[in-house]
Amino acid sequence: MNAPTAIPRPRRIFARSERDMPKGAVFLGPTSKWWPKQHNPSSTPAYARETYRQSLAVPCKWLSRIEIRNELRGKDIASACPPEQESFVDVLIDIANSDETA
Repeated sequence: MNAPTAIPRPRRIFARSERDMPKGAVFLGPTSKWWPKQHNPSSTPAYARETYRQSLAVPCKWLSRIEIRNELRGKDIASACPPEQESFVDVLIDIANSDETA
């Protein structure tokens, strides 16, 4: 019996705009569908990431989580967030590539 093929872990890529990202990646910026609606530029990156994670963890957001998995699973995600900094992009990568069921 063959073991299931693992989905390659997507990368978080630094790109200032869609023009800077590699082919096949999804760009997340202020006009993107997945940009946090409650984005507060004055909050710390860790706080912003956890607030975004919590906003998607509530039961009424299960459809959003399914949509994230359907659209982002296995894809590299590009954003202007510095790679060494915690980001909401990490939350999206975690959800998109999880095995959770709604």
